[in-house]
Amino acid sequence: MPRVSTMSKEEIKQHLKITGAKNLHEYGYPEANSENIMEDYVYAMFFQAMIKENIGQAGASVDDALNELLEEIKEKHEKKEE
Repeated sequence: MPRVSTMSKEEIKQHLKITGAKNLHEYGYPEANSENIMEDYVYAMFFQAMIKENIGQAGASVDDALNELLEEIKEKHEKKEE
């Protein structure tokens, strides 16, 4: 991962999505990718758990990106439940 201090919040979020998809591959979800990890309910719930585990581990800029991703997951999946 490039130095976080040189990455924008959007770059951090994209890197986290890619990393999350790779982790899902290891859990037996080979179709997961940086796009559907936010859209597919099962993938998003796994990703949400991964995000929560990492809050407070890598500094404020990463935490900001993690919290934003959590909010995006919440918004996407609350709308689908309505």
